[in-house]
Amino acid sequence: MKLGDKVRFQKELFRKGYSYSGSALSDKEAKNMNENGLLPEAYTRYSVYENKKPLTGIVCGKRTIKFKGYSRYIGYEEGYDFVTFEYKQVYLVAVGMSAFRRVPEEFIITE
Repeated sequence: MKLGDKVRFQKELFRKGYSYSGSALSDKEAKNMNENGLLPEAYTRYSVYENKKPLTGIVCGKRTIKFKGYSRYIGYEEGYDFVTFEYKQVYLVAVGMSAFRRVPEEFIITE
């Protein structure tokens, strides 16, 4: 996939309005759960949104996003830090002039 390619997709990722904080699990326990596919949905920073009909857009970029992890309070001056377990590569697809849609390669419809 190259910049400027026209693509169709029906599903996309959108960022939740919050990230899970105050994890009761240690880093090692959470990483083990993630490797075994047992990490709860609350640890995912993005949700999948399915549009009613397929959308068409133009690929405008490629990014690596922090997909799974949790927020941890470090201290008063530092604030919160997001501990990341899994990254995901997404394409930035422009459908209109207002925003980009985050679309992983597996969500792109090929015909």
